[in-house]
Amino acid sequence: MVIFGLDLASVNAGWAIYKDGAITNHGVWRINQRSRFTDLESKLNAAIKKYHVSSIAAEDIFKSDDKRLQCAYEILAKCHGVLQLVGERNGIPITLIKPYQAKRQMWGYSPSRHGRLTREQHKAAMIKAVTKYGYKLSTDRHGNYSDDEADAIGILITYLKSEQLPITHPATRNMTIIRR
Repeated sequence: MVIFGLDLASVNAGWAIYKDGAITNHGVWRINQRSRFTDLESKLNAAIKKYHVSSIAAEDIFKSDDKRLQCAYEILAKCHGVLQLVGERNGIPITLIKPYQAKRQMWGYSPSRHGRLTREQHKAAMIKAVTKYGYKLSTDRHGNYSDDEADAIGILITYLKSEQLPITHPATRNMTIIRR
């Protein structure tokens, strides 16, 4: 069983691979803006073929009442359409994980705290949670960790826990348990 975790976005998309009880690979795709949907389709098909993906856990779209976010929502909805098409063509089931579920699982998000935290604080909390498990995230040219990659790992961990699948994280892989 190989599960592909995906934080789908229109510019950068985070991804992670679960195989043999661990997240074995993860990274970020930079999506070509001039051919956004064909580039996304190509990257998804390549990952499915390379890793022999049997199912996908992807972040669901959050629809806000904020009119300023309408354009972003529409683009993400189209990206999700590409994901659904690729999944159907390859016979791969797709499970959508709500953003708040991954945040709650990974760093204790609660709706009552939502308005008190900025978008940057949400991103920092997920990065901190994922790196605490021992995952080494990609960095940009300024040395900032990829929140898209962190989200993909968080989505995958949330899915694995909901399905009660075993997972060993890098921080615990080499630990020796001493029993007295």
